[in-house]
Amino acid sequence: MTDAGESSTREAGASFSPEAKPAREQARTAAEQQKAVSATKAKALADAAQKAADELEPELPLAAAYIRGAAEKLQQASSALEKRSVDELAGALGDAARNRPAAVFGAAAIAGLAFSLLTKSPAAGGSGRPAGE
Repeated sequence: MTDAGESSTREAGASFSPEAKPAREQARTAAEQQKAVSATKAKALADAAQKAADELEPELPLAAAYIRGAAEKLQQASSALEKRSVDELAGALGDAARNRPAAVFGAAAIAGLAFSLLTKSPAAGGSGRPAGE
């Protein structure tokens, strides 16, 4: 993280009252746990995409190449999640949002769509249909 990012993170933390420290620590612990889960899921998704690309290669080599590229990006994301702290990731997201807000908004929308599809899939324990059907 940059010195400016670390400084702003420290300043933000210092602006909370001492009474908020336990809640901050709980939130940080929960975020770290979720980060680890997300890294594991991203790696599993990358592995599945790689296997799909291998199966598609004989019949659809161009599609397989695109899927391999996506799998590589997922693997990079997984590695970044594993290696970086929550504070570093938050600082990087903040920097990206300031520099390229439309890209961050688009990525968030895509991530939300992917999350909703994954959580509704039969493999994830869902029925594949919206609640109430």
